[in-house]
Amino acid sequence: MRTLTYKGQTFYYTLGYDCSEYGDSEWTNFYSTELETYTVRKYWLFGPKVEKTRHPMLFQILTNIESKNNTKKDIQGYLNRQLSLLGREEEIKNGEIV
Repeated sequence: MRTLTYKGQTFYYTLGYDCSEYGDSEWTNFYSTELETYTVRKYWLFGPKVEKTRHPMLFQILTNIESKNNTKKDIQGYLNRQLSLLGREEEIKNGEIV
């Protein structure tokens, strides 16, 4: 995972790529820097429960942010939109619907 700092917030991100008969697609997944723990069974349905850690995914942008085809303004626009949605998510949790 690579690190990106934007507007005072730090994120981890990974790049994804897929190709099919309908064309190719690229995306970027952004993750929190904080770890969360979760429990899984070692052998799918059986075996002991094992605790694992991961960085929770925050949002996804349907473009490669390291691509030469995107300008800085394009990427900033995508990030601003997703950060405003993250802020809205916090407002809803606090009961500020309207």
